[in-house]
This record gives sequence, C-alpha cells and structure tokens, in this order.
Amino acid sequence: MAVYVFVSDSANVDRMKKARKTGLDKGLAVFGWGYKSGFDLNNTTDWSEYGKTKFLKNINSGDRIIYVNYNADKNIAEDHYGDCTIMNVAGEYSFDNDILNAYTDFGHTIPIDPSSVISFPRNHPSIHRSVSKSLKPRKAYQRLYDEDKLEESLNNFKNGLKPNYFENEIDSAMANIIKSIQTNHPAKYLESFIQPILEKIYSNKYGDSVFVKNNGSGYGTDYGADLIITYKENLDDLDLDVSTNKEHKVVVQVKSYTWSINDDNAIEQCKTAMKEYTAEYALLITTAAISEDFDRKINEHNENKENGQISLIDGEKIAQLYIKYMR
Repeated sequence: MAVYVFVSDSANVDRMKKARKTGLDKGLAVFGWGYKSGFDLNNTTDWSEYGKTKFLKNINSGDRIIYVNYNADKNIAEDHYGDCTIMNVAGEYSFDNDILNAYTDFGHTIPIDPSSVISFPRNHPSIHRSVSKSLKPRKAYQRLYDEDKLEESLNNFKNGLKPNYFENEIDSAMANIIKSIQTNHPAKYLESFIQPILEKIYSNKYGDSVFVKNNGSGYGTDYGADLIITYKENLDDLDLDVSTNKEHKVVVQVKSYTWSINDDNAIEQCKTAMKEYTAEYALLITTAAISEDFDRKINEHNENKENGQISLIDGEKIAQLYIKYMR
C-alpha cells in the first residue's frame, strides 16, 4: 500500500473544494493540471511537459489518497485549512475533463471507495505528530511513507482516543539535539553547520555539479541569501552532456532562532534574495519550530507562483538531516 498526499490548489481554493466534492460524489479522487485532452497520461509520451503528473499512473487499487486542506464533511464556504480527507483507491488512473463539468482543470481521476472516506484535522491529538507533519507538504503532491503510524492515528481518531505516544519521549530527545545545534552554532556559525548538510543532500541527487556557496556577511552584502546552491540536473541516463543543461539556483535564508518563528522579515528576505540572484526558489531554514500562523503566511506567499516559492525547514528537520547525512 502506498499513500499519496494531494495538496490544494490554494490559488483557486473554492474551485478546488467544489471539484473535490463533485469528484467524491462520483466516487473519484481528482487531481489538477488537467484542463485539456492533451494532458491524458494514457496517451502522451511527452513527459518533459507532463512529468509532474506522471506519478498518477503509479497509483493502484489498495493505495490511499489524502486531500490536504479539504474536509468532505464541511460546506464549501467553511474554512478547510488544516483539515484532511483520506480515501482508499479502488481502480486505476483515467482522464476525463468533462466529468466534473465546469471544473475541467481536474481531468485526472482515480476511482475510490466512497465508504472509506474519512475527514480529520491534521493537528488532532489522535494524529501522530510525524503524520501531522507529513500532511503539511510544500509540493502539489508527496508520498507519506509511515503507513503504520497513519493507520494507528486513524484508529485512534475514529475511537476518540488521544494517546500519549511513545514517540513523545523521542521528541524530547530530538528537542535536546535541536537545542544543542542552536547553542553550539549561533548566528553565522549555523550557516557553516548547514552548508555541508545541503552539499550532501544535493550531491546525492545531482552529483558533482552541486556547489553550495557561503554568501556575504549580512543583509547588506548577501541580500537575504546566506547560502546559494547551484546545480545542474543529472541526465546521464539520457546520454546527455550535463554541462549543456540549465543551471538551477536555490537561495537559503538561515535563522538561528529558539522557540517558534513568526518573522515576516524572513519572508521578505527570501523574496529579495530570489529576485537578486534569479533563484527558482528559496529555503528558509531555522532552528525554531514553525508556528501555524507563520505556516499560513508562507502558504499565502506561495499561492502566487510568480513571487517564487519558499520551502521551510525547522529545527526538528535540521536534526533529522544531520543524523541522516552527517553521522
């Protein structure tokens, strides 16, 4: 069983909610980026244009789909932010940009079992924290790999249980690691700590083309980019010369904070850095936790893709990445 997480098209949230409701009424899960017949994944070979939706062909009966920021039990006009709806897949991908009538952008469809549909708030005490965190994705879709904790969370939610998970003790240990990182790497030292981690992560994916630059010594000289990542896509499998491919650029804003981040200036610095260095997106990395209010602000910024996209990495994720790549 695989679990796929679909994020809302937040720029057209009411339209998205209506499309999802219409689909569920017809026993279908729907996915955007499908407003014309040419987007039918069963009939295209041009994956350079449709590659972002190719994963839909891998979804099989028995898998699960989770809608983020959608609640099947609420009215369209209600606030669905933070709610999730999960369903069991009952068939394979097909394309029909007429079945949803006016909502033709959602032509990618997957049959589901209507009796399996459950809606829940991702931050409910019954939901394991690792599951809740996986339900705050920054991409149009992602995979949720901890199926056991998801199943446990859903059973606890359905039965009205609010358990004290053993992982609370693990969270305490993780908090100590985060505190140690913050204490031993204040201010600019945190950038030097983060730099080799990012080099490992990007090099694992893009090979020797990756370069992570420690940039400037303050906002007046680095324009909000503490680090700059450059890389070229590794297309060796296509027998292409990587050096002829487009260079990608990512700017990184590093914040050595404690407690919780809710800093509008950090967002402005990311925007400035993306513009100054013509970067495709920004990473905002902080030792702090990310408040719900700040998470909402980032979502609001990311609604307009012309502004450039900002991804968040908090203290817990830094600790996990350090353990995974540097230990």
